[in-house]
Amino acid sequence: MAIFLQYLSAKLGIATERNLPEMCGEHFNRRTNRFLYGFAELGAMATDLAEFLGATLGFYLIFGIPLIYAGLLWGFRFSVFSIRNIIFSCWHDGWSNHYERFCRFKYTLKFKKTYYL
Repeated sequence: MAIFLQYLSAKLGIATERNLPEMCGEHFNRRTNRFLYGFAELGAMATDLAEFLGATLGFYLIFGIPLIYAGLLWGFRFSVFSIRNIIFSCWHDGWSNHYERFCRFKYTLKFKKTYYL
């Protein structure tokens, strides 16, 4: 189902040069957009949870690590790679660009919280 949705979103982007949330914002009312946003967030959380559980069970089955330690190991691995990605993106794009993007992102969250949600 996710592949089909991505395929349709790609076709929409090619045809209109706009993404799916922009088109939903134009064609649906605010209540419907909030509903769609909520389900998109739930889907993202479910995907993250499935990734975490799959990795934890994989560590348990392959290496025989108890589940609690496998979960902690996966959390450590996730945090290390997240920090690494932030540092490399700063190094690649320049620290000033990263700071500007962070400020822009913070302002966007404030704007969305105030006016849309």
